[in-house]
Parts: sequence; C-alpha cells; structure tokens
Amino acid sequence: MLRRNALLLVSLISAVAVACSDGTDPNTGNDGGAGGGGNAGSAGTAGNAGSATAGAAGSAGTNATGGTAGTTGGTAGATGGTGGTEYAPYPVVPYPPENQATEDKEMLGKILFWEEQMSSDDTMACGTCHRASAGGSDPRASQSGAIHPGPDGMLGTADDRRGAQGIKRCTDNGTTVTYKSDPVFGTNRQVTGRKPPTYLDAMFNRDNFWDGRARSQFIDPDTGQVAIAEGGALESQSVGPPLADAEMACEGRTWPAIHAKLTAAQPLALAHDIPADMKQFIAKYPTYPAMFEAVYGTQEINTKRIAFAIATHERRLTSNQTPWDRWNAGDASAMTEAQVRGFELFMTTGRCNLCHAPPLFSDVLAQGGTDIEFHNLGFLQEDPNFDNGREKVTGNATDRFKVKTPTLRNVGLREAGGLLHTGAGTGANLEAVMAAYKNIPFPNSPNIDPVVGGPGGPSDPLQITGDDIADIIDFMRNALTDPRVKSEQFPFDRPKLGSEP
Repeated sequence: MLRRNALLLVSLISAVAVACSDGTDPNTGNDGGAGGGGNAGSAGTAGNAGSATAGAAGSAGTNATGGTAGTTGGTAGATGGTGGTEYAPYPVVPYPPENQATEDKEMLGKILFWEEQMSSDDTMACGTCHRASAGGSDPRASQSGAIHPGPDGMLGTADDRRGAQGIKRCTDNGTTVTYKSDPVFGTNRQVTGRKPPTYLDAMFNRDNFWDGRARSQFIDPDTGQVAIAEGGALESQSVGPPLADAEMACEGRTWPAIHAKLTAAQPLALAHDIPADMKQFIAKYPTYPAMFEAVYGTQEINTKRIAFAIATHERRLTSNQTPWDRWNAGDASAMTEAQVRGFELFMTTGRCNLCHAPPLFSDVLAQGGTDIEFHNLGFLQEDPNFDNGREKVTGNATDRFKVKTPTLRNVGLREAGGLLHTGAGTGANLEAVMAAYKNIPFPNSPNIDPVVGGPGGPSDPLQITGDDIADIIDFMRNALTDPRVKSEQFPFDRPKLGSEP
C-alpha cells in the first residue's frame, strides 16, 4: 500500500505495573499488591483502509509472592487503524514581498478580473475565458465557434484545435470601435491557437502561459522597470490579454487607453447577479479612482496597480478541498476504492507522478523539488511555423514543442472543452489523453521527454490495462475536483457577465 501502516508505539513505562501503595514491608512476608492494569493502546494513525481505533486496555497483573512489588501489568492494547498522511499537504501560498495582500486589494482585483470594460468593446473580461466551473479554463471551448484552424490554416480539417473565443477583429480611434473582417474568422470572434490554461492554483508556477512567456520577474509595462524580482508570474500574466488583439483588444491598443477608460467607468456596470461582498465594496467606493485610492493611497490608475490587484485575487483561489486532500489528511472515506486504486496506479505503473506529483499534481514540486514545468509529450505532429512552444520564449532549439505541464486539480471540470493546449485530438478528453500516454503517437518527436511512455522510454508502451486506465481516470476526474470550484462557491464565486446568454 502507498500509505504507511502506523505501528502502535507501546510505552514500556505505562506497560509496567507499579506496586500498590498499601503494600507492607517485604520483611514481614506479606504478599505485595496486585500489579496494575496496562494502559490502553493508543489509536493507530488513519490509513487508506479505515479509521483508527484505540487498542483495548491491558489486563491486571497477578499478585507477586514474597512481599515484592506486583509484577508487570497487563498486555499492551492492540494496534489501531491504518491511518495517517504520507504526502505533503497543499502548500502555503507564496506572496512576493513587493505585492503583499490586503483585503481591499484582493477585492479590487476580483472586480477587475470580472470587468468587461477592460476590453476594447466591452465584451471580454479576464473571467470570460477563465471560470471556476470550467476548472479555471474557458467553458465556451466546447462551442462550435471555438475552433481554430490549426497549422494548415483551414477550418474543418483534422488538425483543428479548440481555443478561446476572443474579441472580433477591430480598430479603436478612442471614441469608436470599428469591426473589420478577419481572413480566417471573418466577422466572428477570433479564436486563440491554444486553449486557455487554468488560472486556479497558478500562483505556484514559476512562469505562466503554456509557453511560460509570463515570467517570474514582473516588468512594469509603464516604466520598463522591475516591479517584482521573483515570484511575479501572475502579475506578468495579467497584463498580456488586455493588449492582445485576438483576446481583449482592438489593434494597437495601449495601457494609457485602458487607464483612461477605467477612470471614467462605473465598476461592473455591465454585470449582474454580483456577489454581496463585491456589491458592498462598489457601494463604498463607487468609482475606480476611489477604489485605487482605498488600496494604494492615491487615485492614480496604472498598469502595475492593476496587475498587483488581479494577481492578489488569483492567489486566493486555492482549490485545496478535493476528495484527495481530505483522504490525504486521514479521511479514509473521502475517495472510493476505485479512486484509491487509481491513485496507486497513478503513482506507480501509470508513471503519471513523474510530471504530475502531489500535492499540486503538476511538476512544480516534482523531480525532487526542481521546477521543470515544460515538456514535449510526443502527442502531436507539430509544425514549428505554427507553434514551436517554449522555444518561442527562450530561443533555444532544445525547447521546441515543449509546453507547460498543467496541474491536474479540477481537470475533470476542464474536460468538456478539451484538454492539453490543443483541446482536441489527443486532448479531446481524459480517455484520449490516457490512450496517447499508453502508446505515444510520435515517439521520435524532436525533444520528446524521455520519461513519457513505459520504463523503456517513449517507444515503450505503458503496461496498464483498460481497467487500470478507468480507475486512473476516475481518480483524476473526480477525486481531484474541489466541490467549491465546481459550484462556484466562495472564493470562486463571481458575477454573471453582460456577454453571457
């Protein structure tokens, strides 16, 4: 079993009976008193097969002869249950020293995250493409309009991918947004070439986005100066989409234009069903300048302040109440027998743990603590002219086709819109992903990671059966889902966007 069965530690001192206090001088020849009863055995540590119970009390020892003290008392109590923890719990969330949290900053970030007026045409918020009920990704990725043509540039072919539906192609002269036809998407929403990664539990990543272009060192876009020396990947990520002309921006958009728009905007004017704490904050501070003053001391709206607030909100989104977390804390009933077996296979024969190590189920803390993060799995016949992965960021040919290893927390909620960075093909669902892991489709792909496939490498099939795969999928799909995330309960609650049907 993966869990260590804890053996009861029996205290020799408590197991040895002491003489009764009314025993007489041994020279008189009177019998000593009866030996005391052994203490009850301590409860065993809970394991994967039931709760721990205390052992029974030991029986009393017999009277000793010759006036000596009573001999050893009763036997030790029986060993308790098979409980306890073996894996580290969910980590403490790191905050960079340059961006420490406050309640008001977190609330400002939550409002900005769901603010559609952050986009050029008021149709896109950060939360449009990242929602808790979709596992932190885009719930619209399953829609027919969420198809990107892939490397061949043609819709309706085998290499199509699922992405995020962003803004319609447009220009903005400062007063009027004018839509224009796109060569691929026409007058429809543009679609990104990669499916949005989850933003939940992303505070532990060294770098963010699939290719890691959102760096740990956060550079203030307004000044070009280092705003966070290390640990600022969330801040770096937050400043990308508002200027991306396939996501939230018309062509040529600038941060000063966003600052000016927020200065004049009524917070969350387009949203409805706003959570009570957000409504209270807006009532107290009815404009963005007033909110920024409450958080930062002055009414100035700048990019660093926007990024700091959004990242602070995202660091509160810890999905640490999954069945696995409860099981790992000692609740043996938190996972089903099939899920426990699936986890055991996940950690052994399935070799999933080599890149998806608990407790985060990513490789942030895998490989002995080394932050590896990026891999080529050999799942795709990639075209470097379309998507060369991590190489685009580092410029290193050895990083070609490598992409970030995502956390598997809440992966079952992301499945409807596709998995991996493609959202289609080998990433269509967990069954497709596991089939590709069992038999790597392109074992000779450049820079393929040597740990994929079986023990013999990418060309070596995994030695797992269909039943094994079913249990591993059950574990990933259900035991790694936080119920608060699924039902969008606090802190994963949100307003309903104006662009939602």
